[in-house]
Amino acid sequence: MLGIRNSYWQLLIMTFLAVAVVISGCSGFNVSSMEQRYEARAPTDQVELTKEIQKSLKGKGFYDGPIDGVGGTNTLSALTAYQKKWGLPSTNGINAKAYGQLNIWDSTRQNDNTTLQNDNKKARKISQTNSVRFISPEQAKTCKYINQIVATSPLSHFGGMEKTEEWAREELKAKAADSGANGLRVSDRIFDKGRGGYDKSRLTLYGDIYMCSQW
Repeated sequence: MLGIRNSYWQLLIMTFLAVAVVISGCSGFNVSSMEQRYEARAPTDQVELTKEIQKSLKGKGFYDGPIDGVGGTNTLSALTAYQKKWGLPSTNGINAKAYGQLNIWDSTRQNDNTTLQNDNKKARKISQTNSVRFISPEQAKTCKYINQIVATSPLSHFGGMEKTEEWAREELKAKAADSGANGLRVSDRIFDKGRGGYDKSRLTLYGDIYMCSQW
């Protein structure tokens, strides 16, 4: 599993470098300029700088020593191992350049992790919504009533009333999922043509939500 993760990050960083090279030929962007931005943020105190580098190396699994701000052999060896791992040039010690190298890749990982987290949230939301079922009045009698919810949808220009109702029903399901329900029954529907013409038309669905133990 660890080998798969390392391969993934190697591929990610190589892809990032390749894109950076292409962009640099078009707009003057390059990786070194990004590193310089992080270098400018490096602590000016050597002890604090060393601590930050030790923390970063430890977080990446290259350093297992204390965070003491002492740039000894273990810290230097860890930094060298990290640079060799990702094909980065030597910085000849612990300095702002090393700080820049470590943080530019942290930024890349953070962006990737943010995307992954957002995808996971969307997946969980879809899963929760899919767990809600529309039920009949007979089925509702065997479930525990929770509350009533409302969903309103504008009239679809291309799908007409059929598409409009589909949108409203999906919104009802999402609200039911947010309320922790797994059963939903449409109890009423109101279509408002609106005074502003076609674009002001709205469909409102009222739904009763339930907790059903049979699924």
